[in-house]
Amino acid sequence: MTRILQLVTRDEPGGVQVLTRMIDAGLRDRDIEVATLALDIGGNLPARLAHMFNVMRALLVGRYDAVLSYQAAASVVAAVCGWIGRIPVRAVHQTAMPHAVRHHWRLLDLCCGALGLHTVIIANSRATELAYVSHPAAYRARLRTILHGVSPLPRPKFSFNWRSALLIPPQAPLLVSTGRLTPQKNHAVAVAALAKLPSMHLIIAGEGSERVALAVQAKALGVADRLHLIGDRPREAVASLLAAADLYVFPSIWETFGLAVVEAGMTGLPIVAADLPVLREVLQPACLHGLAHFHHPADVASLAAVVRTMLGQYPDAACRAASARAMADRHGIAPMLDAYELLLEGTTRASR
Repeated sequence: MTRILQLVTRDEPGGVQVLTRMIDAGLRDRDIEVATLALDIGGNLPARLAHMFNVMRALLVGRYDAVLSYQAAASVVAAVCGWIGRIPVRAVHQTAMPHAVRHHWRLLDLCCGALGLHTVIIANSRATELAYVSHPAAYRARLRTILHGVSPLPRPKFSFNWRSALLIPPQAPLLVSTGRLTPQKNHAVAVAALAKLPSMHLIIAGEGSERVALAVQAKALGVADRLHLIGDRPREAVASLLAAADLYVFPSIWETFGLAVVEAGMTGLPIVAADLPVLREVLQPACLHGLAHFHHPADVASLAAVVRTMLGQYPDAACRAASARAMADRHGIAPMLDAYELLLEGTTRASR
């Protein structure tokens, strides 16, 4: 049986966690043994060092057929230790655009790719692959695009009245966003837009370093009563939140794919997203049905104007259902798992 190890830097809520769990479950269903480890589990320094030693030991003597790594630190450790441990396939899944990775990690990743310590470098969208066009030829020769698959959000088992729970008037337009509260996700632009969108409310599901800053910003703008920061929520709760929303907003300044916005698109919810090449790529089915429109990532007025336009020309139920089906057809999980299984078939031959 083929044995693979997935390695992440930290196992925390977000797109990487969703992706690793989808791949874990999907490959197990195909009789491939999968283990997933985090390089850093937090805690005191001795415990963290002991855990890191055990992870490195697994790479060196675990006799895995492949290691799939995510995030910068995990990818470098997997490449070096996997090479020493003679793991045939050492695949790095690029989960950040090159410019968003710290310089020292970006340099180490470039060296690992150019020298062959990464045997496969996976981009999860065409836009991500193009971001590496200026890398050395030896690095680009190992690039392979495996389009990101997405499992639809589960149907909520119980209905939950978000408006009542958060004291949002029934007639008030409701905007929703999901994702980590970090500078990358650019939620500050959406909060600023509230000042230009009287009576509208914004719910953001997620946690992160920007939580306090967003709350302070909302208070300074006089919109604190219309901003609702509800923290991390399980996927079923996110599904019920999207069902209650009128629009989904996604103002990120960069993405390699945009898992959260694709999940929203698969529900048929109209979307206002930052104008990034990758988001135009992954939201194309929704665009064709008129359910995705774009704003300049740093332009508050642009975001507010697009929100007003979409609410004024709101799509009917049939259009939303057609868009949801098209998004699901475009981003099904099976093609992604097929691509990974094909990649892993080579590991078995190499091991033999």
